[in-house]
Amino acid sequence: MKILKKLKPEERGLTRTLWEQVFTEDTKEFLDYYYTEKTKNNEIYVIETDHDIRAMMQLNPYVIQMGKKAIESRYIVAVATEPLYRHRGYMAELLSKTARDLYQQKMPFFFLMPASEKIYYPHNYRFIYAADVWSVKGTDGEELTIQKIVELQNDSGVTLRKAEGKDCKKLGDFAEEVLEKQKIQVYTKRDAAYYMRLLKEQESEKGGILIAEQDGEMRGILVFDEEDGLAVREPLIRKGYEDVFDNAGVILKKEEKKKEAEEQAKKQAEQNQQVASNSNSNGSSKKSSGEKNSNKVWCPGVDRSGHYVDKANFIEGFNRCQGCDTRRMLGSTYSYEDCPYCGNTGAVSRETGKCQYCGEKVYPAVKKIYDD
Repeated sequence: MKILKKLKPEERGLTRTLWEQVFTEDTKEFLDYYYTEKTKNNEIYVIETDHDIRAMMQLNPYVIQMGKKAIESRYIVAVATEPLYRHRGYMAELLSKTARDLYQQKMPFFFLMPASEKIYYPHNYRFIYAADVWSVKGTDGEELTIQKIVELQNDSGVTLRKAEGKDCKKLGDFAEEVLEKQKIQVYTKRDAAYYMRLLKEQESEKGGILIAEQDGEMRGILVFDEEDGLAVREPLIRKGYEDVFDNAGVILKKEEKKKEAEEQAKKQAEQNQQVASNSNSNGSSKKSSGEKNSNKVWCPGVDRSGHYVDKANFIEGFNRCQGCDTRRMLGSTYSYEDCPYCGNTGAVSRETGKCQYCGEKVYPAVKKIYDD
């Protein structure tokens, strides 16, 4: 018997076995941190069969600053299915259930960082932002380690050191000041608790937070790890001190990957907008001329062609009927075959018969999945 449920706090640790099975790259140290700290207040949805967890999705709480307003949100992580139970639509069920629950909680949005955006497009997720990717070198181009960085000597009066727990309050105040002055509209709110968790997480991955100080004041910070060579992210620098790391002998360079991703996302958004515009222009007349009574509501449809359905058949939170929701799930790359040509798992949709990665036609498309 299959059961979809949200775990109780004392049950959350039961998902660690599935995590270890699916995300083999994560270390014991990181999982010890995660299942000690993160599962204190997160939410975990699972699908069980025969009393064993076969699929899961974890929702970690964050406060998001939107202009002057702070709102509760959720960051989705650890979306996973036991290998033998894949291609059964379990992930689609979990995504749908969590979205409904969060909608009922009046949560404005939730977010994730996917391995591939294409996986989540069929489930109405949309690209919003590509994280900056940074490289770090010494002044003469040499590779650096954190140990070398904190030992660097310079004439600019800048000192570099690794953050400690006692620094977290100052880190939060500094980050909020920098982000506010940069007029960032939407960001994860930084405070002492945020940086305390982040510091513990980074330390579990052989990393930490680097602080640049000058004249006794914090001028810049960045997050780093050394699991596979030195990697840095999220440098925050006080206005007027943009060269603080350069002056200390640490040269940060933004890679072009983010720019390429944003250009690709912009192009995709323009295409989606054009399709929606064309579909809406066709569907509006159909809507205006369709049957209207108190028992019917308008469903835009999966392809925006639109139709009327009984109110009982309509899912308000998703703005579509049960039939269209089923069709969307059947067309999902989550649910079906691996591609025999390129080897990608769950890549071939039964609705199109085509691999989303290599483009090969694996079998003829399903012409009609259900009868409206």
